[in-house]
Amino acid sequence: MPMHSGVRSWLVRFCVAAVLGLSAHTAGSQLLDFGAGAPEPGTGHAALALAATLTGQANDIADGRHAGEISSVDAARIAVRQLAAAMLTQGEYAGADGSARIVAARRIAGRLDRIDAFLEAADAQTPEIVRAQAVHAAADIPELAPGLDRMLRNVFAACTRSASTMPDQIAWTPETPAVQPRLDAEIARWEREESLSPGALQALRSLELRLIELERWPAYRRSIDAVRAQVREAGLCLAFDRRWLGDEAADALIARFDSALVLAADPSATDAARAQLRTVALLAVLAPAVESFTSGLSARTARDSLRETIIGRGWSPADEERSIALLARAVRQIQRGEQFSDDTAVIRQLRPAWRVFALQRREAQDALSGAFSLMLAAPGAETDPAVLAALDAHARTIDDLDAMVAASAVMSRPESSPTSPRLPVTPRPVSPRPRAPIASARWQR
Repeated sequence: MPMHSGVRSWLVRFCVAAVLGLSAHTAGSQLLDFGAGAPEPGTGHAALALAATLTGQANDIADGRHAGEISSVDAARIAVRQLAAAMLTQGEYAGADGSARIVAARRIAGRLDRIDAFLEAADAQTPEIVRAQAVHAAADIPELAPGLDRMLRNVFAACTRSASTMPDQIAWTPETPAVQPRLDAEIARWEREESLSPGALQALRSLELRLIELERWPAYRRSIDAVRAQVREAGLCLAFDRRWLGDEAADALIARFDSALVLAADPSATDAARAQLRTVALLAVLAPAVESFTSGLSARTARDSLRETIIGRGWSPADEERSIALLARAVRQIQRGEQFSDDTAVIRQLRPAWRVFALQRREAQDALSGAFSLMLAAPGAETDPAVLAALDAHARTIDDLDAMVAASAVMSRPESSPTSPRLPVTPRPVSPRPRAPIASARWQR
């Protein structure tokens, strides 16, 4: 009687787990729940006590300068301590949502001695920049981690610019320069091809000049790289194959790119422009990927959903960004699964089991690509059970194949595995009468 495919699949999984040394207890364990909820907001005495200490330090610095005005260095030291104290207080009274602010403030408090030493050794302009940025940041502290990270980057950007002259760096300074080349070639090509409006090209030139100016500040190098990469990826929409997507959707995506560049010329609208560029870049990359991973009816429904999303469904920017990010997650997962298409990745003994898992991966990939249209059908698709089931089933097949590759590596090189040491073999003489010990043992019982 042939073995059921599901039973066979679980049998192969058990064998792979046994080879890797995974215990059944670990595989079936669950997170412990001790019944303790999150602390009530404002009950964290340690954070509030540290805030009071920092406030007292700021007052002591101000009170210690009775004669004359406070120097720029002391003013910067006071502003940094007041900023950290405000972050601790606001973060504590925000409850669990304020954890990022508390962690960042504790990091500042733990490095105050190094910050003070740097400010005292820096040029005359750096303490004044740090003070102004810290005062501005304390008036409006972001609640979410990305905004908080940008705020701290602005406060300590002056420190990173001259941190290379200090024996002990204190800031988040990338060790490598920017890796994304400047956008001069793209600007010249798009101007020659008349792909964008004159206003968008002028805005892009202004944006590139601002990025060149920011290159002198190491704290902004990662952001500069990210902006240039997004502009290049979004620019892929200018070279679309319109036959699959259609003229209306292609023109709508180019119009989005155009308006995002115009918005990027306004320094006060940086966050909104970055969000629009990020959305256009994702759509420009996802469109050809969706075309390559779908076929038949699922290709038509996915294309129609993508067209409607590009043209505009009237959703809020946050809902649209979440739906597109969900589709991007599915596409990246499928691209990762494509790496396991060749059975030569494992040893010969495991190839029959590999073919079972490879077939399951292809079936799960078809189901996941068939759910592309659901991801863009309505807001909140990230909680749709059908979408989550397709993502989870496909991820499990990838994990199975990944585990099999690891098992193949262990089985093909047993001498390199710490769990299977090679014992020395001591040769023993062979008895001329091999059956004699057995016979004598039988008569002795």
